[in-house]
Amino acid sequence: MHWTRATGSGNQAAASAGAAVGVALLIILVGCAGTALQSGPPASSASASESEPVPSSESVGEAIEMILESAGFSGAALVVREGDVLYRGALGLADAEAGERNTPETRFKLGSVHKQLSAALVLTLARDGLIDVNESLCQDIPDCPTSLADVTYHQVLTHTSGIGELTDDEGMQIQSNEDALRIIGDKERLFEPGEGSSYSTTAYSLFTATPEMITGMTLADLERERLLEPAGMDHSGFGEPPGGSAVGYAAAGGEAAGLGPGNWSTVDDLWAWHQALLAGDPLPTELVELMETPHVAVDDAVSYGYGVEVRETLGRREISHRGGTEGFSAYLIRFPDEDALIALLSNDEAADVDKLRERLIGVVFNER
Repeated sequence: MHWTRATGSGNQAAASAGAAVGVALLIILVGCAGTALQSGPPASSASASESEPVPSSESVGEAIEMILESAGFSGAALVVREGDVLYRGALGLADAEAGERNTPETRFKLGSVHKQLSAALVLTLARDGLIDVNESLCQDIPDCPTSLADVTYHQVLTHTSGIGELTDDEGMQIQSNEDALRIIGDKERLFEPGEGSSYSTTAYSLFTATPEMITGMTLADLERERLLEPAGMDHSGFGEPPGGSAVGYAAAGGEAAGLGPGNWSTVDDLWAWHQALLAGDPLPTELVELMETPHVAVDDAVSYGYGVEVRETLGRREISHRGGTEGFSAYLIRFPDEDALIALLSNDEAADVDKLRERLIGVVFNER
């Protein structure tokens, strides 16, 4: 185990290659396939108590360590409250064959946690006047298929586009951005755009194609220039497994899985992302607020913003998203108003990050 505790916000440690457009799209689809919208346990509507003493960083860190160990967690975790690091550590093996242990600097695949970065990239296009999120996906795209003309960016961002998931055969046919728009656009709709809600990784994969077609840059370069570098996320990016990355496993101690390209990051970089959103750079504050607005109700407790779930938990505003992909599990949980964050990155596909979310939130806010 590698574990550090500290006080004071400090500067977190932060150090991929792009791929062909069609391959990038397929990886995004395969990487998030089967990861349904996870809303977790019902959120409590009770107000947080202001009279209870806040536990010390030391005691909270010890409680977090015990929770992770008891769950058999394999991966890295970072927990921050009011800008203070309560826990930064790692458990388990990054590479069982080589005997290499996970560390807080180990890189893991994000799965659908990456959807908020996809949403943010789209919002940078809106920031620069290149698109209007309330208008068609076909803005500034020559020969855009008419089948997508009635679908807006807002609808894709909020899973209200009516676009269902691609089959494996359909996914394998995509070798270019043009293929993606045509094949996805030609799919039979689950409902008319804006008239229902259904979680769709396939629809989000259009945010591989349209930014590239509008700007002429690769997705990897766009993310690096518009998001990762400004946010100080120096160890994040898309590509083949980079140096210092974990091997994914179907279950703890199981067979290696998810060995191909993906969207990689570290817990420190996810903290940098949280801080960038709080600071309004690279996304202006009004666009961060738009991303975190509860646009569409998922159930009685959870709504969907742009690439994030929005709920009230223990009387506090929670902005979060779960990720699951072959060999990896992830959860990024943010409480912006309290400058609190829980980042869980695991190389165990079977890790129960939903239960960890519930338990760790209770510890962080002394609601055990």
